[in-house]
Amino acid sequence: MSVLILAVDQKQAVPISQSLGKINIAASCLSPNEKAPAFYSKYCTEKIHFPETFDRNKYAEYLKSLVKKRNYDLIIPCPDYST
Repeated sequence: MSVLILAVDQKQAVPISQSLGKINIAASCLSPNEKAPAFYSKYCTEKIHFPETFDRNKYAEYLKSLVKKRNYDLIIPCPDYST
């Protein structure tokens, strides 16, 4: 199973990636912040950095293309804007 966690610059993303990792679920972490806390977790199996944009359409298009390429089983949005 593979999971994409959105906006891992939010503090709640760290325990989410840790919980998934402890049960051997790969967690890809996505953030506009290169120093997002979850990027430093050993349970974050893939760090995905994208240019920060406040354009919801660009963000949605980026997510759609990423999900099509990687075929994630689950997407976990941390903040409201990711939902």
